[in-house]
Amino acid sequence: MALLILLISLHETRYLRSRISIPKTDQLLDLILDEYKIWHPDLFRCYLHISPAAFDTLLSKLQNDEIFHNQSENNQIAVGRQIAVALYRLGHYGNAASMQKVTLWAGMGYGTVDLCTRRVLMAISNPRFRQPLFKWPDCAEKEEAKAWVEAQSCYAWRNGWCMVDGTLVPFASRPKFFGNTWYDRKSNYSTNVQIVNLPNLKIIDYGVGGLGSQHDATAWKKTCIPNEHRMLFEPGEWVWADTAYPLQKWCQSPYKRGLRLRLDDEDDIEVLVLWLVACITLHNFTLEYESGRDLEADEFFQEGVASNREEAEHMDNETIQCQLGLREGREFRENLKESLLATII
Repeated sequence: MALLILLISLHETRYLRSRISIPKTDQLLDLILDEYKIWHPDLFRCYLHISPAAFDTLLSKLQNDEIFHNQSENNQIAVGRQIAVALYRLGHYGNAASMQKVTLWAGMGYGTVDLCTRRVLMAISNPRFRQPLFKWPDCAEKEEAKAWVEAQSCYAWRNGWCMVDGTLVPFASRPKFFGNTWYDRKSNYSTNVQIVNLPNLKIIDYGVGGLGSQHDATAWKKTCIPNEHRMLFEPGEWVWADTAYPLQKWCQSPYKRGLRLRLDDEDDIEVLVLWLVACITLHNFTLEYESGRDLEADEFFQEGVASNREEAEHMDNETIQCQLGLREGREFRENLKESLLATII
């Protein structure tokens, strides 16, 4: 009887030890949404990676989603605050994206941060919000893309008006859910993401959830173009790709050249897919609702341009050094060949 009473007491007790409360404050989140959003938009973008105007538009489009309206007597956190928490997590990686850092930044509990993020991911992935952002290009958009390709290359190449490439999104740790299958050629555990975009960076098709061990040519088959290219492309049109993709009349490859999520079961895989789809969808959303932004005056954009320029210059220097080394090697080989021929003659 005593044992039964002890078991009942154990099941009725949620915590066996007294918890140590961690002081937290939501003042920083209030500062971002109330002060920075109005008076310091550059700081607002630094935290949430979106302009205040685009944030307001996003809020207006998501706030009526049923995921934010339940039948519970307990009211949810304001939708704007939930979106801010999700955007902060989506826009950071490494230690800055750890659950501990996010909870302290937002002044919320672990479970609350996770719940807010899941709600926002589901709202963004809702077809009512997502599908209008991924329409196949119309004639005007295709002509604009073709004109860009022609200006960058030649008239004969203008019908290759879109591009595809794959990228590996690494995980912070080895997944428990079939862990070895996520191991990629770069010795990381990752997922394969396929992106098809226009020259203006608008994404028109994507594939997510692929294993890191998958080849791009395999992951690519899950997107629309390989299966529906006859319907999507007019005769003579094609998509540009690298040599990882199969060479077809509609797919040309002329040149060869720490996501913090736990993957313990199928539910975690679903969250992974929602996470990636949300990032891709938000990319197109910001392109559409920040199209009138003056990029020349945007410090965030100019910082990225400068970084890309430095990286390109570094790669150019490496290429020059490789070419010089290759030329010297070829000259030395020719000298050796001539010396050998001279001894024979």
